[in-house]
Amino acid sequence: MDINDRVKLLMDTKQLSSSEFAERTGIQQSTFSHFINGRNKASLDVVTKIHESFDNVSLEWLLYGRGEMFSVLSQNNGTSVGHYESQDKVNYSNNSLAQQSLGFSSDSLGTIAPILAQQSYNAQPTEPPKPPRKITEIRVFFDDNTFEIFKLDK
Repeated sequence: MDINDRVKLLMDTKQLSSSEFAERTGIQQSTFSHFINGRNKASLDVVTKIHESFDNVSLEWLLYGRGEMFSVLSQNNGTSVGHYESQDKVNYSNNSLAQQSLGFSSDSLGTIAPILAQQSYNAQPTEPPKPPRKITEIRVFFDDNTFEIFKLDK
């Protein structure tokens, strides 16, 4: 899922049209339209405006699709706990696939979803660090349409 797909999902969750979303975030309608339709990639300014307008949306989810859509914050100290504000609850009652596969009713799924999401987020494997890249070959092109290849020993 690309970032524009995640923004479409956020729009659906908040029940906002593209013009309402653009107005709420302060993004020009044409810029937002080009982004949401995949013509342009999201700029840092667009991502920042979305995150500032919906500060309870997880930046990790918005940028990378990891974790839950909404940040789960405690009222006391800002640490993660199972508390959602009511306006940010995703409507799980229509999620029959999750209900069938997990065997939960729609009422209990809405209650335990933040717990399951946190466990899922914590269980995601991390990628091993990649070894540093090394130069193996350099090609030099000359204006007389010739070139030289310099190979480096490993």
